Amino acid sequence: MIESIAPGGAYPLQEATSNRMESVRAVNIQVEHETHLHADQDSLPDYIASIEITGRPANDGFSARGALICFYPDGHPGISRPSYDEVRRVIKICYPISMFESQVEILTRHYDIECTYLESSALPHREAFLQGSRLIPEQMH
Repeated sequence: MIESIAPGGAYPLQEATSNRMESVRAVNIQVEHETHLHADQDSLPDYIASIEITGRPANDGFSARGALICFYPDGHPGISRPSYDEVRRVIKICYPISMFESQVEILTRHYDIECTYLESSALPHREAFLQGSRLIPEQMH
């Protein structure tokens, strides 16, 4: 079973030929929220929560090694389309804070976590999402 949750209508999946796809399988996941967010850094980011994933490419042909999912206050101008940094090999997704709990739920319910980025060749359309597979049995929660 694969589960992915994206904000309703925020990044609707469309049938289009992708000219770029990157996917990273999580090895280490760090979740930070507000007061604990980068407390060891001098300058705080403008997002209020994050999920940082380090890992390995999900399959042959991918090069992604990480993902940063940032959560901003609803309506914040920092919420933008996802991107892929080819130099750092990191997928970046920006969501409203109202999506935080549903994204963390994916992390707590699944063994295997992947973050995937898609870019359409037909339009300047980009999508990215967090997904989980292999549900963790209820007795392990």
